[in-house]
Amino acid sequence: MRLLITFLIIIFIPFFSVAEDFFPQEFYSAPRQWKKIEFLSNNKIEFISELDAGYTSGSFVDSYKGTYSIIKKEPFVYLEVSTSDNKEFIYVIHWTHDVLILTDMETKEVLVCTGSQYHKFPVDLEPQIRSFYEYSSSSSLMESYGGNTYDYIAENLGNYELTKPWVEGVDGSGVGEKIQFYIYDRVRSIAIINGYFDPQRPDLYYANNR
Repeated sequence: MRLLITFLIIIFIPFFSVAEDFFPQEFYSAPRQWKKIEFLSNNKIEFISELDAGYTSGSFVDSYKGTYSIIKKEPFVYLEVSTSDNKEFIYVIHWTHDVLILTDMETKEVLVCTGSQYHKFPVDLEPQIRSFYEYSSSSSLMESYGGNTYDYIAENLGNYELTKPWVEGVDGSGVGEKIQFYIYDRVRSIAIINGYFDPQRPDLYYANNR
């Protein structure tokens, strides 16, 4: 059993409270990527995309209106969308009160958004994944699988690829292993996704420690 931490998101401002039914907020945006998501009443959804921003997945490139359902199927929670022009999109979702992360099931591309209060500000307050001065860990794992070599180093925490975690490299469960990274003075929150996340291989979540 391996201990894994997949993703760090650094947020630079304090937060406020807004109550919604499932998602804590009804409006999310990724200003740098020119994308907005609004969850409306009666399970209606509107996704506004003004730029592909390097994405290949139609779910992050297209603008659409439609309906959504929340499907809880261990170990993940899924957002299933049916658009008004009969397209179907499925996302794995991770969220805190202030951050919504969508992973496209097919391409594994990731969209990171902040909540509704941020669109009132004239500046970009999207969560930032920073290249800090240094990442380090007490150990890390390198393994070969399917003819490929995977290096689960601490630096993996500083990118958008949720399928590339940091993994400790000692025998046993990994309890007591450490990571270290430097943050900026203005950081107010850190979000961590723990466990081995692969939307196409949910069995890996159970096969690894968290």
